[in-house]
Amino acid sequence: MRMHTLFITSAFFACLAVTGCSAFTDTNIQQNYVLSVPDSQTSLPPLPLHLQVMPVDVGSGLDTTRIAFIDNDVQMNYMADSRWAQPLPGMLQLLWIQTLKQSGLGTSVGSDTDGEQADRIIHITASAFNAVRNHDGSIIVRVHYEAVVTAPLTRKFLSAENSDYQQTTSAKSTEELINAFNKANMQAMDDLVKKLAIDFGAKP
Repeated sequence: MRMHTLFITSAFFACLAVTGCSAFTDTNIQQNYVLSVPDSQTSLPPLPLHLQVMPVDVGSGLDTTRIAFIDNDVQMNYMADSRWAQPLPGMLQLLWIQTLKQSGLGTSVGSDTDGEQADRIIHITASAFNAVRNHDGSIIVRVHYEAVVTAPLTRKFLSAENSDYQQTTSAKSTEELINAFNKANMQAMDDLVKKLAIDFGAKP
C-alpha cells in the first residue's frame, strides 16, 4: 500500500527508552515522530462539499507530544526521549485533513480556522491512541476514533461513526513501536473514511 508521510518536522527512527520498560536503550536524545497518511480512496464520486475538520479531541492523558504507554490497562507512562512531532490533537487534525483530501470524499477539506463556509463539520475524538503492555509482556497499540458530523450554523446532528483497531507488536525498538502505531492508525482512518463516504453518499 502506498503511504505518504505527513512531514511536520524531520524525524528519524531510533531505539529509545520507554519509561519503566527495559526493552529499549536510553540514548538521552529526543526524537520526534510523524505518522503516515493512509491511501484511502472512496468508491463514490466526489460530492460538492466543503468539509471542515475541527481540532481532534483526545482521551485523558493524550493531549501532549508524549507517546502514551499503559501498563496492564492501569498505569499510564510515557516514552522517554521520544515524542510526537507536535501535540497529538493538532497532529491528528492535520493528518485527518490530508487523509480526507486524498480520499476524494469532498471537493475541499479545511480546518476550523479556514474562512470558507463548510457544508459538513466533522468532530473527531481519539479516545484511545496508545500502546498497552499486558501481564504476559505482549504489547498492543490501540487506536479508537469516533466521528460526529454536523451541519454548519445549526449544528444539527447528521451522522456518527466509529473505528477501533489494534496492532500487536514485539516492540523491540522504537521503530517497531512507531510502525505499529502507523499500521493501527491507517487501518482505523481508512475504515472510518469508508463509513463516512457511505453516510455522505446517502445525503441529498
